[in-house]
Amino acid sequence: MTALYRGKILKIYNSLYIVVNNATNEVVTCHKQKKIEKIVVGDNVFYEKNNDTGNILKVEDRNNCLLKPEVANVDQVFVVASAKSPIISNYQLDSFLVFFNDSTTRPIILFNKLDLVNLEYQEQTKLYKNLGYECHWISAENLTEENRVFLLSKVAGKTVVFAGHSGVGKSTLIKKLFPEAEIKIGEISERLKRGKQTTKQTALYYISNTNTFLADTPGFSQVDITYFTKEEIKNKFFEFSQYQENCKFGNCNHLKEPNCGVKEAVAGNQIPKTRYDSYLKMIDLIEKNKKR
Repeated sequence: MTALYRGKILKIYNSLYIVVNNATNEVVTCHKQKKIEKIVVGDNVFYEKNNDTGNILKVEDRNNCLLKPEVANVDQVFVVASAKSPIISNYQLDSFLVFFNDSTTRPIILFNKLDLVNLEYQEQTKLYKNLGYECHWISAENLTEENRVFLLSKVAGKTVVFAGHSGVGKSTLIKKLFPEAEIKIGEISERLKRGKQTTKQTALYYISNTNTFLADTPGFSQVDITYFTKEEIKNKFFEFSQYQENCKFGNCNHLKEPNCGVKEAVAGNQIPKTRYDSYLKMIDLIEKNKKR
């Protein structure tokens, strides 16, 4: 009987699947059986080996799968928001949080460029901590050893994504945390014989010293919330849930409906108005997108 091995998909190019063995960390180039419909980066698979190549026979059920670009089985998303140059608006930050917030994971917010702002700004950003998001204030350019050790503890043994607009400091932070990541990128590029072109596609890089799978993808520099329905958007503003039981209508969308518990909570400063404004803007965007 042929031995089966368990591994994770690091990279996909055309019909080639780069898999890392969970037990040995060996990287194998695989094909998949035709009966397997779709595989995405991050999938956990079972494969058999045939000399130097492999054949994927089964894909495990996913815990989750991020959209556009697709990455499966993500344990933690870090949303990086810069405090200055560029300043990230509440709506931009809320868009990232809504996009990545689901039933299996809630994003951690890293407010970067702390050295460029005053204490007043830090106080303003604490509204997200009060909402229940885990928040940390850092300087990626001058990352302290304390913050570096702490963040490495947060990624140990996990599949992680760093998301945020261009210029917020994601690349700088990743290089400070994972200086060996650039070497991993080169190794996978060589295996696919595509050189620098492969950096434009989604990939996972295995960081052995922390047992971390790091997602590298240009797609997480912007998000498109029109992939979601209005109902999904409403549910992703999790702070609404404790107030919507006070709504007159069970299917209240918290828009123009009378006696809305959420709108009353906004008026009473129990829900930040900036969050509700972001919600209205997202709903409007979805409605306009449907009319196209």
